[in-house]
Order: sequence, then structure tokens, then C-alpha cells
Amino acid sequence: MQPELVGSFYVFLIRAISGNRLVRAALLLLWAGASLTNYFPLFAAGALLFEFEADIRQCWEKPKSALSRGPIIVALVVVAVYLGGLYDTQPGRALPRLYGKRRFVPTL
Repeated sequence: MQPELVGSFYVFLIRAISGNRLVRAALLLLWAGASLTNYFPLFAAGALLFEFEADIRQCWEKPKSALSRGPIIVALVVVAVYLGGLYDTQPGRALPRLYGKRRFVPTL
């Protein structure tokens, strides 16, 4: 619960102190770069998607053929794989391994 609270606080703080969209984007990128070993880059990515939603929609609707949309899809997949490959280096609660001796069994 605490990472969500802190991440949301930082996003609201950045939105409150900067009126310009590009300054907000720069601050969000700096914040994400400064905390790559945390979950905070995901909050910054969500805030950036919100900031540039209209530009992203315009970029997606601009190419009319499926051939020209291919590089956009590949770029999105590469970004998703990169963000999904980030790991948390801080020790804490984690799910047990899904292979080997220990198995994850959800309990109610």
C-alpha cells in the first residue's frame, strides 16, 4: 500500500508544481530515471500516457495501412518487455517460485 501512496503523491506533486506539459514530462522522466529499482517508473509511465494521450491517439490513427502500424506495435512491445523485465532489488515479500520444490498455491 505504501508504494501506491508515495507514487500517487509524487505524481500529484509534479502536476501541481508545473503548469507546462513538457516540464511535467521532463520531471516525470527524471523521477523515473532516479528510481529505476522501484515501482515508481510505472507511475511515471501512467502519468506520461495520460499527458500525451491525444498525441498517442493521433499517432495511432495517422497511418492508414497495417504495414505502417507495424513499427508502432513493435516499439510498444519492446517498451513493454523492457518495463516488464525490471526487477525489484529490494528484499521484501514476494511470491514463491513457480517451479522446483516450492509451488504457488493460492489460499483463501
